[in-house]
Amino acid sequence: MDETFTSRSPWDPSAVVWSGPAAGATLVAREVAAAAIAFPAWASFPERAAALRRFAVVLGERRDDVVALLIREAGKCRNDAENEADLLPRKVAITLDQALPRTPGVSAVDGARSEPQIAWRPRGVAAVLGPFNFPLHLLHGLV
Repeated sequence: MDETFTSRSPWDPSAVVWSGPAAGATLVAREVAAAAIAFPAWASFPERAAALRRFAVVLGERRDDVVALLIREAGKCRNDAENEADLLPRKVAITLDQALPRTPGVSAVDGARSEPQIAWRPRGVAAVLGPFNFPLHLLHGLV
């Protein structure tokens, strides 16, 4: 028997925000396996960076929809929802334009260097159950 997940507004529990198939362990495992098959196509940094930049543009274009969803589903007050909706596109830019250039990728430690070196590489596929209080911002930070 398939289970259904229903998200209800914390402001009005009779108002359904979304309803659909529940994601149990079997479904999550199937989706993670499918993502793992696709992983090589999006594992390189340029493709991931381009996808994140496109995501930031879409978030900006759909800002009002994002704000409305955060209010309806997360129970945020308008000011909080607007702040979160504005923060995520900026966080993408900060990560890609400011943070990563300060931590250059190095594939091996040079024995002549006295400081640790950082090697960036994709870790693979994961299912993330994100926090409810800043669902977009904190989830992005985890991933």
